[in-house]
Amino acid sequence: MISRNQGDSENMVMFSDVVVKVSRRGRLREWCMMITDGNLLADVSHISASLLPDNFFIIHAPADQDRLFISARKTEIVTSLRIAYFDMTKQELNISLQNSIDYKVDRDQVRRVEFTQGDITLLLILLIAKVDNS
Repeated sequence: MISRNQGDSENMVMFSDVVVKVSRRGRLREWCMMITDGNLLADVSHISASLLPDNFFIIHAPADQDRLFISARKTEIVTSLRIAYFDMTKQELNISLQNSIDYKVDRDQVRRVEFTQGDITLLLILLIAKVDNS
């Protein structure tokens, strides 16, 4: 976590809501996501989301596993993360929009999420690919 020393003052909450995290085993778990102006994951490299009007986004962290989330408030979350990241680092947070996204589920495994628009529903396909560590 990046943490700003603000003495005894409290951090301002920029966003708070329950989101769904997709675990590395594909299980859906509710998480309480809170974004404040005083802390943020230090190792966030960028955020990915699909080009479709869906609720999926990925927070990429090179030193750790990436995290795939589902939230109807995706746009608000990404905007809040972007503002908090800039406030903490004075750098822009890169947002990548594409319909095929690779993300790390652990040090040795990468999955590809492919988003496609169906006639009735959005289809989420997880393809598992091993990463060559050599």
